Amino acid sequence: MNDDDDTTISEDYEDAFQALYSEDEAELRRARAYAMRALRQQIAQLDGTQRQIAARLGIKQPRLNLLMRGDAGGFSLDSIFKLAVRAGMRPHVSVAPTSGGTPAVAR
Repeated sequence: MNDDDDTTISEDYEDAFQALYSEDEAELRRARAYAMRALRQQIAQLDGTQRQIAARLGIKQPRLNLLMRGDAGGFSLDSIFKLAVRAGMRPHVSVAPTSGGTPAVAR
């Protein structure tokens, strides 16, 4: 970026999800990203080839490869949770009111 560029990054957003999506969609995408990162870390600790690990998780090796590359688009939060259980994890969900307690408005 050069000095003549008027592009600024807004400091109004906590992360890219908040900047790009409605509040509810941002929360869903953020939860999926965090769960997927934890799952990838767990899988990286497992012994065996990708093919062997995929078989233990009940998926095909190309699908495991997508997961390990962080391709979140192909995985729902449901499927990430199922895979986490199969990988020896215990996923959980926490739902709490927002700090102001006011409902979000859909955009």
